[in-house]
Amino acid sequence: MRDTIDMGLARLGVYLTYTVYAIYSVIAVMILFLVSFGYSSLENPYGLRPKYALPMPVFFVVALLFVVLLTYALLKYSCKGGNSYCYVLPLLSVAVLVFQNAVIRYTPYVANWDPDTIFNYAVAAVRGGDLGAFQPYFDMFPNNYGLAVLMQFLVRVSFVLKLDPAMFTASVGALGVNLGCLILALGIGSAIGKACIVYASWIIATILGSLSFWIGTPYTDTFLFPFVATVISLYLIYRNSAAPITYIVLVVMVFSAFVGSLFKPTVLVLVVALVIDCILRYARREGVLKDILCIFLSILVSATLIYGVASPLLKKHLHVNPNPEMAFSYHHYLMMGANPQSYGAFNLNDVKISAGIPDKTDRQAKDLDVALRRLQAMNADSAIHFYAVKLVTTYGDGTFGIGHEGKGFPEVPSERNLPNSLKKLYYMENNTPSVFGSLQQLLWMILLLCAALLLPRKNTDDYAVFLRLSFIGLTCFLMLFETRARYLYSFLPIFVVIFAVSLDRIVLQMNAVLVKRGIVLSGGMGDE
Repeated sequence: MRDTIDMGLARLGVYLTYTVYAIYSVIAVMILFLVSFGYSSLENPYGLRPKYALPMPVFFVVALLFVVLLTYALLKYSCKGGNSYCYVLPLLSVAVLVFQNAVIRYTPYVANWDPDTIFNYAVAAVRGGDLGAFQPYFDMFPNNYGLAVLMQFLVRVSFVLKLDPAMFTASVGALGVNLGCLILALGIGSAIGKACIVYASWIIATILGSLSFWIGTPYTDTFLFPFVATVISLYLIYRNSAAPITYIVLVVMVFSAFVGSLFKPTVLVLVVALVIDCILRYARREGVLKDILCIFLSILVSATLIYGVASPLLKKHLHVNPNPEMAFSYHHYLMMGANPQSYGAFNLNDVKISAGIPDKTDRQAKDLDVALRRLQAMNADSAIHFYAVKLVTTYGDGTFGIGHEGKGFPEVPSERNLPNSLKKLYYMENNTPSVFGSLQQLLWMILLLCAALLLPRKNTDDYAVFLRLSFIGLTCFLMLFETRARYLYSFLPIFVVIFAVSLDRIVLQMNAVLVKRGIVLSGGMGDE
């Protein structure tokens, strides 16, 4: 009887795993197709993306050629490894950090939205200024308490060190992104063990993450980035380690995600993906029950420490006293995510709707009612068009919304001695991204292409199931609630690891086909 139950559970686990494969493939291919061939026709009227100098199909073709050439190079030249990246990448990261600080110094982002509000609050709080003007903001957005307290601390440190507080806070955020890219590369190395793929992954992560114009804006995006990178990297280490290290890694992984949720709760999608992945592995009899118990215990302890202890302490260190009755809940973001005018992007009218209702219960009921009415008003055609535009708005911009967030892109600062090289590198002309912005778009298309080409393994005990679940969860979350290209910036590590795993598997499959036909281009790529 027990054997029959075990066999049934194993079959169910395999079936559900292949269902994850199918759902992931449909979403990834659909995103790639819409971004590549529907970009111009699926325009968001709020203009939350730039006009690229080249048509999107051209970016797709170039990305495809790049992947083909890279695959050929990896097949022709042995890429078995060596761990030189363990020594080289930290040195390169230091060089990148120096350049990051030059970018922060010479290309200030005049952000007349949330980052500016929180930073000005932190400066006023440290200096003992009047904080009354900031009260309404923290009433509405309790999700930024953690960032506000962190900025208070960083501003205080900058005053002690006699440094510019804006540059110092931005530099700390940039350092976190830099470390995140390094941690990510080392995690990829532990899972794949091929130096060339590790280097390629680090270069892409650095160009899209560490050298992004967003590093000049101290906000949740840069501060969350290293936590996402840590969670993803620890998962790769977890799948390549044995007890008791396994349990230590799981605990740190879950705790890192909960700490990151103080900046943005979306990161908890990774915890959900981890739970589902471990349950599927156990159902397939490829995992152990102890792992699941360890994860649930870690969730319980982490949630208690973060939301029961740390969150109240952070609120005590906030120098304003927010009114919980005015706090925007998930109902507000659900309403905004269904807005047919802005296609789920930020909408000021929706903010006015929520802010205009002082009672918390009434506001949540109103927000939910508006959201449901908007969804019910869509027929099949309008719903397909709505979510197609929303997908392209979210996934269509490799610069992650630079110049199309908040109050818009800043003027080239005239009061600073801005080097022409940096001006040409980062600033747009006539709404057309710079050469660097176009490079970012090309690399982003390569990531989307490799995501669509992620091949399953014959052995269902596949660590890429977690990556697929994370991708699915993140996409569903952003399609359900408010979205924008910038929201993907913090989750770049997911796409970079998918790129590395996908490229590795493409090379392995191609190598197997060539060997079967008696064609050997290199010493072989080895096995996973």
